Amino acid sequence: MKQFLVYLKFNNHTNIVDPFNKIIFCLTLLFSTNLQGQNFNIPYRKGNLWGYADTTGKIIIMPKYDSVSPENVNNRWLVFKKNKIGVINDSGREVIPVVHDFIMRNPVHSMYNEFYVSRMDKKGYTDMDGNIILPIDYKEIVKYRLFAKGNLLCFLTKKENDNNWTLVDGEKKVYLSDISAYDEIYGGYNIFAIEGKHGIYNMMEKKWMVKPLYDSIKYIPYKNKYRLKDEYKEFKYYGVLHEQLYLISEAFETKALLGKTLDDLLEQTQGENELIISKVSSSTSDAEIVSVTGSNYDEKKVFKTVNNFYQSDIRAITIVKDKNM
Repeated sequence: MKQFLVYLKFNNHTNIVDPFNKIIFCLTLLFSTNLQGQNFNIPYRKGNLWGYADTTGKIIIMPKYDSVSPENVNNRWLVFKKNKIGVINDSGREVIPVVHDFIMRNPVHSMYNEFYVSRMDKKGYTDMDGNIILPIDYKEIVKYRLFAKGNLLCFLTKKENDNNWTLVDGEKKVYLSDISAYDEIYGGYNIFAIEGKHGIYNMMEKKWMVKPLYDSIKYIPYKNKYRLKDEYKEFKYYGVLHEQLYLISEAFETKALLGKTLDDLLEQTQGENELIISKVSSSTSDAEIVSVTGSNYDEKKVFKTVNNFYQSDIRAITIVKDKNM
């Protein structure tokens, strides 16, 4: 992993970028990435128009845009003209024309970089080369990518006059309609409500694991200082039907909880070890990075925590003990 700063000055003109305000300031770009196989296009301004140069100052995309983005994902750059937005590749080809009102990369950090696109308050979806997966014809789109099923794409969609969602795949084949509510759980499973009745749906296999029979389905809640009793440890969810509770296991087997409440599932843990939790706030410069284990904490101090994936992502945490939750 290497880092370097790039500051460009060509023909006695400092080449800088501010895609939104167009305020001229010195361009200082910080790149933090693996250098092998990467192209680094640097925003280049000529007059009031923007293009890109390489790190040697050679112009590789002639200035013709009102503004351009300084960073790329998978060698795709956002470009702006006449209050519209598009996407170009490293050769300068507009893979998504500069005619859209809004474009969002999804996911931001992935080899499967794709784009939500929007025009005239309608949404669509394209792959990284601008190939249309869903046309710009929807009021709302929620994308799922199911890696366990050969990188399968599927979507929840709403059109202009729809109150409910429709589940479609990347070929626009419809699997479910009239979905009034949804809640993603894990591994390609969703809690869907159809006509007010909730069930658990396998997005990969396109089948119901728990049929939509329940007034609601939720996770079994955990409380500090409490745990599930041994006879209930296989259960992860519960459904409610006519005020009767039904337990649902990870294997999606159901069991009626006759005459009992959720509190009957839990027992208090033994011993005097309180659960230690952290309250996250904005980063703070005067905190310290520390490993907090066992009794090694101080409720009056603020510590830093560093995200394992993005080392610059620092948050302040306050350690708290609570016996009464």
